[in-house]
Formats: sequence, C-alpha cells, structure tokens
Amino acid sequence: MGTIYSTLLSEEQKLRRQIEYLQKQLEDGSEDILEISYSKGHVQYYHRPLKAGETRQKRLYIRKSERGLAENLAQRDYNRKLIAELEKRWKIIEKARSVYEQTSPEKIGSSFNKERQELFRPLILSNEQFVLEWQDESYEGKPIADELAEILTARGERVRSKSEKIIADTLVRHGIPYKYECPLDLPQGLTVYPDFRVLNVAQRREFIWEHLGMMDNESYASKAVTKINTYMRAGYFPGITLILTMESTQAPLSTRIIEMMIEQYLKD
Repeated sequence: MGTIYSTLLSEEQKLRRQIEYLQKQLEDGSEDILEISYSKGHVQYYHRPLKAGETRQKRLYIRKSERGLAENLAQRDYNRKLIAELEKRWKIIEKARSVYEQTSPEKIGSSFNKERQELFRPLILSNEQFVLEWQDESYEGKPIADELAEILTARGERVRSKSEKIIADTLVRHGIPYKYECPLDLPQGLTVYPDFRVLNVAQRREFIWEHLGMMDNESYASKAVTKINTYMRAGYFPGITLILTMESTQAPLSTRIIEMMIEQYLKD
C-alpha cells in the first residue's frame, strides 16, 4: 500500500485517539448543560443539572465567582459536539480505507506469468518492484582510506565508524532499504555523500540520514552545523526529509534512539 493508504490509516488512528480522549473527559455521564441569557445588556449564565434517569431540574444561577463552572459546562458541551463530528469523519475515513484495502493495482503486474511480464512495463509498481528499482541504481561512494580500521556491516559493506555499522545493521534488522554514502546532487550544484539514503517503503519516500558522531569536538560540530544548513537550503529539513542522530564521548549512540527513528520515519 502506498502513501494514500498510510495517510488514511494515520488519520483514522488520530481521530480514534481524539475521540477516546474526549470521551474520557465525559466519563461521569453527566448531561448538565449551560444556559445563557441576557438581562439589561448583561450576560447571565445558568447551570441546569441532569443526571442519567432523572428529569431535568430547575436551572441554577452561576455567580461571577463560579465562572469556572460555566467554563467547565461550556467545554463539555463543545466536547460532546466535537465527538459527534469526529465520529462522522472517522466512519467516512474507515470506509475509504476499507475500500482501498480491497483494491491492489500494484499487484496486477505480478499476476501475469514471467514470460508475459517481460513484454510490458507496469505503470504501478509493487512495493517489491519499487524497492528493487530504487536499490538497483549503481553508484560510487566516497573512498575509505586504507589506514582506517576495517568495519563491516551485516551486508558486508565497509563503513567509517562503529556507530554507522550499528545504524546499518539496525536498518537491515527492520527490513529498511538503504544506500550507504550514495551521492546526492543538490540544487546548489553541490554533490554530497549522506551517511545513508533510506526508504520508507509504504510511503515510497526517501529520507537522508546523517549521523553526527563527535559533537563534543568543536571543529567537528561547526562542520556539522554547516552540513545541516546546506541540506536545509536544498530543501531537506530535519524531521521531514532529514533524519539526524548524534553522539558525543559522554553520550554515545543508543540503539533505542535508532529504533525510535525507524519507527517514526521509516515504518507505515
């Protein structure tokens, strides 16, 4: 499933959380309402109590010193109406997602036999085909000096640091496609070599992942700031298309942080 499905699912989950939160605010079951009237140009607030199973009682005047009660009743009334509207939207999105799940145009290509598949190019690729095309791009990364320690990932690639190996191996463990130091041409006419170019398969979105490994080194930190600013001038913004992890001598890279980044940006 692609971006549309992910968006529908995300919106459905968000609405459900909002509805559950609002319902929790109304857990006591009170149906008390706020009534407002005007007398000689002045606003007057009234509280009309009503408990489940009881008839509506006489309304009670709310004094200025009891304004908090008026605010609470107004908020409850707003919450009740908001829940009704959110539920309408939630049901529409739930239905749309259900319909979307019942169609699979990206699987049509693979439904033909191999000989026939070789004769046409699918207009809509399956996730597997999309990943293969994305990974099939040949490229030449930055050379790593021979005198540096040889650090190999689970895929047998040589990387520059143990932290990069941890990131790469965690990506593999979670099934996230990546390219290590694959060149990227920026609009400014610059070619950069991000630590990782990674793919959210469900959304078919590419992210840049930079690990800043010596942030307690003043010279390194200064260059890191320049690097981030270069990305932002090219339209890659942290938290949107740019993933950043960092560490220092006193605060080494945490595998848990890597996994949180993967869950946040690279899963459905």
